[in-house]
Amino acid sequence: MGSVDTATVVSWSDTSIAVIVPDPSNLYYGTKPIKIILGNGIDRTFTDFFIIEDVLETLHRTRALSQIGFRAMMTLYWSPAGNTLMDYYFQFGTNYSIAPLTWSGTTFHSAYNNTTPTDTVTITFDGEVSDDGKTLLTITGKHYYSSSYDWSVGYAHTDITELTFTNVPLEVSTPYQNSLMFRVIGAAVRDNVVSVRFESWRQGIIIKQYISTDWTNATQSPIISIYFN
Repeated sequence: MGSVDTATVVSWSDTSIAVIVPDPSNLYYGTKPIKIILGNGIDRTFTDFFIIEDVLETLHRTRALSQIGFRAMMTLYWSPAGNTLMDYYFQFGTNYSIAPLTWSGTTFHSAYNNTTPTDTVTITFDGEVSDDGKTLLTITGKHYYSSSYDWSVGYAHTDITELTFTNVPLEVSTPYQNSLMFRVIGAAVRDNVVSVRFESWRQGIIIKQYISTDWTNATQSPIISIYFN
């Protein structure tokens, strides 16, 4: 880890001290041996300290929101069959080269737009995390695709997916890779889902549409997952 000239003291007692120590390499988390040199120059022996990750700082180093996902047993209108219960998975994301993630304190934003003579794709993410970075307080992901021509069947079409979730907990953080996953699984997911919109239009007619989620179906437990990296 090397040596540092300054450290911010968080707390100090006769038996313990907590400090914030800069770690430019982003590699040192968990239990590590650290040598402390006191202000009077006395060199102390190495002692094991538990180093805690600053999750918000790790989030600030992420460059993209690579995936937002929601999977469950859902009822979807599916033309021509009508309403159908199925295992369905909404997922989309971006990478830093096309939609870099930007942070302002605890809020984040990412946007991608690509337009050609026949197609338009727009993806946006907006949200906020808790002060410690360990809870995704809110996130809204939107995916819009429109084409003036469908090469397979020969007509215009539009697909819209919008997902809004709240209070999704951090499950895994890998700070040395700047990678984090927020995830929640099971029937309680219904408390985290604010809204789901999915529509697929062909020539101005809806041929697919999200209707509802079966929160307790044992075939596929509901899952929300969001990946930052």
